[in-house]
Amino acid sequence: MKQRPISAALLAIAIALIGQELTKPSSTAYSPDDCTGIACRDTPAPLDGARAESDHLLFGNPSSASVVNPDNYLLQRPEYALSYNASRGTANWASWHLSAAWLGPVERQDDFRPDVLLPSGTYAVRPDDYRGSGYDRGHLVPSGDRTAAEATNSATFVMSNMIPQTPEHNREVWRQLEEFSREVVRQGQELYVVAGVYGDQGRIADGEVIVPTNIWKVAVVLPDGAGLEAAADPDEAGLSALQELCLRYWFPLYAFLRRRGYREQESQDLIQGFFLQ
Repeated sequence: MKQRPISAALLAIAIALIGQELTKPSSTAYSPDDCTGIACRDTPAPLDGARAESDHLLFGNPSSASVVNPDNYLLQRPEYALSYNASRGTANWASWHLSAAWLGPVERQDDFRPDVLLPSGTYAVRPDDYRGSGYDRGHLVPSGDRTAAEATNSATFVMSNMIPQTPEHNREVWRQLEEFSREVVRQGQELYVVAGVYGDQGRIADGEVIVPTNIWKVAVVLPDGAGLEAAADPDEAGLSALQELCLRYWFPLYAFLRRRGYREQESQDLIQGFFLQ
């Protein structure tokens, strides 16, 4: 079989600018400071090395994160891997595998808490640090992608997995992208996902957390169990035309229209009309 560049099978999803203006603070309840239940269970120590053996890093370590640089610090849990940036107060990126095995009936644990795995001397962002900022505590690795067990869902609520997101972005465009990704999985696919931040449009939490100008997400969509071989040859990946259309074009266009003031249904109607001409 002739090998092709792996990028040929990579379906990039660019979710563009987060809103520039502060919005009304979220009304979501904050967790108490005392530690109880799942949030206090022992968490495995981070794995050493720039690329440890991890299903979540099957396609590589995007920034060669390791346990040396506090602004590119590799944290690995059974549920995902991420590169933490102490200067930003958020992750640079998070990487995770999503398949049907990760999905189940478990409800959101909502046990937001500081990350005890951060290196010594790094400020551990607290849930209340976002209070009154106008920004949501937005997940990089979605809670909804880890619903097979309470402990795996709880692991998504450490604050190192949170980034400042405007409510409109977190609860609309980003949420819809997450839900679509899970629907693709339910149709027999598996995803390898990386999401992250860049840019600086100010700080919250008394200067400890940088608000990004942009967030991004890239997903490799493969038939469940196909692995790297299918990624190297997109003709064998089995992607439907509809999946490729949505992942390549629909979400970037939708985000663009919403940023320019179009309502949700208006945006969907415009995109549908364009592609069905």
